[in-house]
Amino acid sequence: MTLSIAARPGLAVLLAIEVTAIVAAAWLSRDEPAVLRLALLALGFVVAAQIVFWTFTYPANLAPGQWTRLPDDWEPVRRRWEYSHAAGAACQILAMAAITAAAVRRR
Repeated sequence: MTLSIAARPGLAVLLAIEVTAIVAAAWLSRDEPAVLRLALLALGFVVAAQIVFWTFTYPANLAPGQWTRLPDDWEPVRRRWEYSHAAGAACQILAMAAITAAAVRRR
């Protein structure tokens, strides 16, 4: 089973909505530097989560092929997969915290 954005178009739509909303918040707060910085920080965390996913999680998803065999180096691959999920989730949580803080600080 190959997992990709193409196989799950709903995830791509949700990511596009998330990024669009954060960019819109940044644009609308361009005259409020503190709010703008928080919105841009949120965008940075979303981008970081995507970098983690495409660099570590996605390749680990492909490693076992069709789940007919485990790769010889399965334990390190599994460990990278687990830690990359934790790092991606942390980035998403920090993005949510930053955009929430931006919303609260808005005049």
